[in-house]
Amino acid sequence: TLEATTYKDCLMFYMKVVPGKFRECADIFMNLFESVEWADQEFEQEKQVVLDQIIEREMYWYPEDDVNEMIFRNHPLSKSIMGDSERVESLSKERMITYKEDIFANSRLLVCVTGNVSEEQCGYLENALRVVKIRKNRLDLEMPVPRYFQKRKPDIFFVNQPGAPLLTVNLSFDILYDSKDKDLLAILNCILGSGTGSRIQQKIREEKGYTSDIYSSIEWYKKMAV
Repeated sequence: TLEATTYKDCLMFYMKVVPGKFRECADIFMNLFESVEWADQEFEQEKQVVLDQIIEREMYWYPEDDVNEMIFRNHPLSKSIMGDSERVESLSKERMITYKEDIFANSRLLVCVTGNVSEEQCGYLENALRVVKIRKNRLDLEMPVPRYFQKRKPDIFFVNQPGAPLLTVNLSFDILYDSKDKDLLAILNCILGSGTGSRIQQKIREEKGYTSDIYSSIEWYKKMAV
C-alpha cells in the first residue's frame, strides 16, 4: 500500500510494507526528498488531473464547503483544498519546485513507524534521514487564528439545496486552546457527540428516533480548533 493525502495544513505519505522489505521501501521513500526533475509534459498532465477533479467536484454539493465558508469566512481554511481552476491553471512547474523546497524542511518533518519493526530497522531509517538533504525552514506557514474567533455572537445560517432529500444540520464551536485544554476537549467531544452512547446520540437517535446519522469531531490546528 502506498498512498498520499493532502490536508489543509499538511501532506501525509503513507506506506504499508512487508517487514522483510523494510530497507528497500525506506530507500524508495527517501526519494520524496530528492530535488524535482519533472518534465514539463509530466507536470502539465498532473495539473490536468487536478483540474478534472475540480470539475468533477463542482458537479456535486458538499455541505462542508458551505460550513467552512461560514465558520472561517475569508480565512484560508474556508477554501477548498484543491483550489479553483483559474489558480491551478496559473501555477508553473518552477513555482511548485520552489514551494516543495520550502515545505520539505526538517523543522516540519514527522516520521512515524508502527507494527512489526525492529530496532535495527528503525536505526536504518534514522541514519537515512540524517543524510537526506532537507532544507531549513524558509517559509512561515503557521496558520493564523481568525481575529473574530470566540468573539462572535451565535449565528444561524440556512443554505437551500433544492431536491436534497434530507436536512443537514451542523453545529460548530470556536475553540482557542493551550496544551492543557486538548485532553479535556477530546473527552468532552467523546461524552457529548462521538463516543459510544454519547449524550446527543442517546437522545436524538435512540430515544427520539429522529435520525440514524450523527457525527462529532474536532478539527485541530496549532492554536485553535472547531
